[in-house]
Amino acid sequence: MIVFLLANLINFLFNKGRRQILGQAVLPTIEPKLSPTPTLFLRLLATQAVPVPTPVLTPLDPLPTAKPATAQEINAFIEAYAQEYAVEVDVLRHVAICESGFKADAVNGDYLGLYQFASITWQKIRSEMKLDTNLTLRLDARESVKTAAYIISEGKKDIWPNCFP
Repeated sequence: MIVFLLANLINFLFNKGRRQILGQAVLPTIEPKLSPTPTLFLRLLATQAVPVPTPVLTPLDPLPTAKPATAQEINAFIEAYAQEYAVEVDVLRHVAICESGFKADAVNGDYLGLYQFASITWQKIRSEMKLDTNLTLRLDARESVKTAAYIISEGKKDIWPNCFP
């Protein structure tokens, strides 16, 4: 109702000023209707885009499907990233078996992937690595092994208190 009255006031002032410039008499104001028709200003205001928040993956959301990695692919990733980050192959393999049963698509609440990374841990470590923090990447075997190798190389083994040898 306030917007309607404000729009009518603006309309009245605009028309009054224009009529005085043209030397015309100012007509009396029209009483507001019970069901007003929106002015052009109000119609334009109603069509303005409203920002929509970016959805955040929560444990209740369905997880995106990732191409499942074979044991052979996972072992190849482990060997490559163990060498790159100078960590032991057996340690990376042991943690993956203990955490997920060597399944890259393992899900346990907020813990996802081969190394069962929690959302907050994944985002913190991946930011530190200056890599994409997208939470669905936890289900990508290559990204998961790379992140785990980095963590072990930095001596942050406390992330897996029950599985680190």
